[in-house]
Amino acid sequence: MGRISTEYFDIRSYLNSRGIPFSTSGDNVSSNWIGINCLYCIDHADHLGINLLSKAFSCFKCGEKGSLIKLLQTIEGEKNLSKIYDIISGYSGGVPVIEKEKHFQSKVYLPTGSTKNFPPAHLEFLKKRRFDVSVIEKYDLYATGPIGDYKHRLIIPIYMNNRMLGFVGRDVSGKSPIPYKNSSDVYSIKDAKQCLYNVDNVPRKTVVIVEGVFDAWRIGDGAVATFGTRYTHEQLLLLRGMRRAFVMYDADANFLAHKLAHDISSIVPNVEVLELIGGDPADLTTEDVKSLRKEIKL
Repeated sequence: MGRISTEYFDIRSYLNSRGIPFSTSGDNVSSNWIGINCLYCIDHADHLGINLLSKAFSCFKCGEKGSLIKLLQTIEGEKNLSKIYDIISGYSGGVPVIEKEKHFQSKVYLPTGSTKNFPPAHLEFLKKRRFDVSVIEKYDLYATGPIGDYKHRLIIPIYMNNRMLGFVGRDVSGKSPIPYKNSSDVYSIKDAKQCLYNVDNVPRKTVVIVEGVFDAWRIGDGAVATFGTRYTHEQLLLLRGMRRAFVMYDADANFLAHKLAHDISSIVPNVEVLELIGGDPADLTTEDVKSLRKEIKL
């Protein structure tokens, strides 16, 4: 049996139809998110964020989080899933909302046109983010051209135990509404959310946990990424054996960093949150990183 898909759900139109104001920018609204007043706590500053891609929500004030279905059940005061599915279908532009079961592969298939010959646009993308071309070899990167499901993307393989399990495709054109696109079951062995990026490059029993692959590149060996602030139980279990863990999420997700620290405290003996005043770990300077690594003995 399939499961409900929320990919095409028009969250803005739905909120407008229910008379619920939302913000698309502001102190409490990150890129690719919209904010509303939290439905689960006393809030007047749009602390409840809804991700425009996954449609999952999370309140940066009280910590309540969940799926679109949970959010709609709260707004509608309706627990009947059939009625919730009808609402999702009604705001999905007529696109079928039943998603097929995933069937992962026995090997990873790179996207059409994947190449080690990096076009100027891809190299400029790395340069603007202050990454040396050495990351291409270190992280086994690929580039794609103007065709296919992953066109104009930096292909970033996900390795665990020296085996490629999937990849992340990062748009370099600035034109895609989906900047990051994880490999689907058609291409990969495992879902990205069952993996920790860069885990093979943790030489000691100390790890820094960040959100994204660029954050992990900036910190270097010893840093792993959860592919966003939403993490799974499978990812947490991959931290077994670590003696110290430092969580360093983007500055606008410090609350969620503390939540992650709490959740892994039963797995890792010593856990600490490293809060940023602004920006994200990928914004750190070389001197900042050197100082950090020396301070935490990474």
